[in-house]
Amino acid sequence: MESKSRRNGEIKAPQVRVIGENGAALGVMPLAQALAMAEGLDLDLVEISPNQDPPVCKILDFGAYTYQESKRQHEARAKSREQELKEIRLRPNTDDGDLEVKAKHIIEFLERGSKVKVMLRFRGREITHTNLGFAQFEKLKERVGALAVIETAPKMEGRQLLAILAPSKKARELARIQAQKKSSQAKPEKEERGKKAESSDAESDSSLLANEAGAEPSNADD
Repeated sequence: MESKSRRNGEIKAPQVRVIGENGAALGVMPLAQALAMAEGLDLDLVEISPNQDPPVCKILDFGAYTYQESKRQHEARAKSREQELKEIRLRPNTDDGDLEVKAKHIIEFLERGSKVKVMLRFRGREITHTNLGFAQFEKLKERVGALAVIETAPKMEGRQLLAILAPSKKARELARIQAQKKSSQAKPEKEERGKKAESSDAESDSSLLANEAGAEPSNADD
């Protein structure tokens, strides 16, 4: 991902507040002086706080800076996915077959790094048998096994029994492995598409050369 931060000649402010490559504050100085300082260190001058007056710039390796920014954003997205909350709904009389299906859905969510809210609603006189709801949750937890940890223990809220399951360390490790597999699979596919494009271009060029070679020269006497 390309950084949108302005750098070197893209910076327009006549004066800038400069932070050195080691994090030291170097103070306010003319832009030309800051650019010369960065060039002397074979580094870049990057505008990191454009809305300040004067803008704050830092002397750094721009390639390393963009890599770290991309890494930070990736980690933030991964953390956001971990915090995503999915919902699974049950009934006190959900049979074992349906419970198995719902457990599989929960496992899929956990392996992606998502938390799961389990909601079990009681209707009518069912509310007098809340123990059935707690028993259903225990069955579900047994099927999910070591992939989940109970973040919020089951409790009654009105006519609903609510609980939240979070990915265990094992589930987070599986999510990380799956992400690595997707990344490693995407690279060969991209390279293969590139090879096919190059092959197609080469075939087009060969066909064009063959047509040119096979064309009869024009007769100037005709």
